[in-house]
Amino acid sequence: MDEGSRGMLDSYKSGIDNYVKKLGPAHPKIVPLLAFFSEFEKLGEASADYGAFHAAASAQNFYGRLTNLMTEAAMAQPTDGSSGVPTVADAAKGYHAAYASISAEAKSGAAGKAYERIFQIEKECDSAIQFMRRLAEEHLLTDISRLQLIHEFARAQQQIKDTPTLTGGAGISVPATNAYLKSTIAAMQRAKSITEVEYLAVARAEIAQLATLWDNGFCNAIYHNFGSALSGYKMAPTEENRQRTENLARFIADYFGCGWQELHAIERVWDFFTLTLWPTVREKYPDIKSAEGFRDYLKEAFDKVMKDKAPLAVNAANQTARFWGAQIPLAQVYQKLLNPPDILA
Repeated sequence: MDEGSRGMLDSYKSGIDNYVKKLGPAHPKIVPLLAFFSEFEKLGEASADYGAFHAAASAQNFYGRLTNLMTEAAMAQPTDGSSGVPTVADAAKGYHAAYASISAEAKSGAAGKAYERIFQIEKECDSAIQFMRRLAEEHLLTDISRLQLIHEFARAQQQIKDTPTLTGGAGISVPATNAYLKSTIAAMQRAKSITEVEYLAVARAEIAQLATLWDNGFCNAIYHNFGSALSGYKMAPTEENRQRTENLARFIADYFGCGWQELHAIERVWDFFTLTLWPTVREKYPDIKSAEGFRDYLKEAFDKVMKDKAPLAVNAANQTARFWGAQIPLAQVYQKLLNPPDILA
């Protein structure tokens, strides 16, 4: 489990531990609370990272259901008749545990400053109720949620940038993901409540999922299938492989209005070609010095595919794609993926 997910769970667990201490583990308000928190932990363990965990928890209303159960526990009285009123230290215990679980990088940033403010307020308060009221008044509960998301998404942005270093050359061409991270960070910077944080996180994730599915389908249709067929023909120049490559080239020429030059001039295609494909294979071709050189090398193989065949019937009027309800030129696809219309505005 990543540190962001663990930190959030520890924060909740510390508060729940206070209720268990006050009421006892067998109390009728504690038993369902502990059972539900166990489900919450399992969701965190099954999620890939904090962003995925937060989105799944929001979609399944874990936060609302857990808050209701914790509220019932907070209002309950011990069965032995004692008051069990928590102290300021009890109320702040979860925040100390969560702070201890985050990285030094996170502590040095905005999220760390929010925790430091919480600890300062802890010193200034005489009761747990006063402490929690001060946190609410200064929106610190919201800040912790949104600032942690901002930190995790900024880290994801950096990981994408660092991919060539981690792989030894090849990067990943994911404009829809880049747009998702950028737009969610901007949305979290403006969020004013936990409800808004939860809504925006889920909504942005669903938008990104649709954009990514569209992008994957687009890339498969316009380039990946053709590129795989051409590579197959180079490795095994059979008539069957040649025919498959020709058929796909003719489909691209008719449906997308692109021949060889037009295809590789599309920014979305060329980004994949230069960022992912060429760096992946370049060590196998020491005599080729650039992505352009590798493109021309593949063109030689394609010329063999089309030797003595009728030229491609390029339907230039079809050089468009439909994205988010608008018909756009293929040349604009990459930029539209990076800067999509804000349908939540």
